[in-house]
Amino acid sequence: ASVQNRTGVFSFARYEEKFYSSDRDIISDRNLIIWRSCKVMVHEIAHMFGLRHCIFFDCIMNGSNNLEENDRKPLFLCPVCVRKLQHAIGFQMLNRYQLLAETCSEIGGKFEEAAEWYQKVYKLLVEAYGPHYITDKKTHQTVKIKSYN
Repeated sequence: ASVQNRTGVFSFARYEEKFYSSDRDIISDRNLIIWRSCKVMVHEIAHMFGLRHCIFFDCIMNGSNNLEENDRKPLFLCPVCVRKLQHAIGFQMLNRYQLLAETCSEIGGKFEEAAEWYQKVYKLLVEAYGPHYITDKKTHQTVKIKSYN
């Protein structure tokens, strides 16, 4: 990704050695390929929003030079980077964590652990800051925040 030009290129090819095979049905673990791809795309898109490599915590914005390092990175931004992203593009923190938890849960597989993490963060934010209602930016209606018990 180019931070200055806010552009990036991505390919699935490096995540599955059988990608170029004529028989795509033999691809071993599609969920793992999507998991790895999402990690790289989130990282690169965050660069396009102005975030640089993180040196503070375990974070999706840590640099990685190979597949093994990429696999060790979490699928989430650290507190420092999430605030940088919020400053750059603006979003409601509770909405973000609620939607990420729901999306990861729907995808399942490798994403389940991330879904649980997003749900925990969401619960902590609701307990710490409330309120249990937010205003939808698009519709300007008050919406009840989902509860994860």
